[in-house]
Order: sequence, then C-alpha cells, then structure tokens
Amino acid sequence: MHKNAPPVSINQNDGAIAAYTWIAAGLFLYGFTAGVSFLSVTAPLFILVGMFAAALLFGGAFRFLRKRLAAGGGAAKPVGMALTAFLVVAVAGSAYLLFRAIEAPRIAARAELSPAAGASVAGAVPASRHAAERPSL
Repeated sequence: MHKNAPPVSINQNDGAIAAYTWIAAGLFLYGFTAGVSFLSVTAPLFILVGMFAAALLFGGAFRFLRKRLAAGGGAAKPVGMALTAFLVVAVAGSAYLLFRAIEAPRIAARAELSPAAGASVAGAVPASRHAAERPSL
C-alpha cells in the first residue's frame, strides 16, 4: 500500500452487503417463482448457506479490490459507489443463476402440468385469428 494512500473508509462492509443482497434475492426468488416454496429443504439451505458463501466470496473479493483501488489513489468515493453497485448486481445475478440450476426440475415439472404455460386448451382461438378479426382504427 502507498504511504500517501487514503484509508479505505467507503463501504468497508462488503460482506454484509453481499449477505443482505443474497437474502433479499433468495426471498424474492422463492416467493415469486411458481413451483417452488419456502417449505422445501432447498429454500433454507439456499438462503443460509448462500448468505455465508456470498459474504466470504463476494465480500472478500470486493474488499480486496476496493483496497487495491484505494491504494492507487484517485477518486475513492465514486469508485466505492460503483463497486458497491457492481457487488449488488454480481451477487443477485449469481443467486439467480444458482437458483435456476437448483430448482430447474421443479419449475419444469410445474410448467408441464400447467395448461396456462403454453399448452393449447380445447376450444381456444389462436392469437393470429384474433388479430385478423380486430377492426382497424
């Protein structure tokens, strides 16, 4: 670290931000995805284990990156704000990808059973026919 480098004081709680983002993403994904529920074995494991993993992996990596950038000098506040935003996006995106990998069989099974998920219903009129019968304005 440079002798004249300012101390890293902007958002030093990257681990906490990563953990809170993981919890929020997990609650959102399990709450609003059809075919999965909180009352499964995977939901608490996903949220709790993922929270600690996100804090260690993402929090540690972004803390290291923040220290390295602060050691070089320059505008620490805009860089810190940008890194925090990127941290939230990276954690939420990773949570989504892992959620889709874990819960894909349940989501696919639910889609196959649901007639509204794209299966044709007897007596339904194709959308192209509706479009042709609309009067023009």
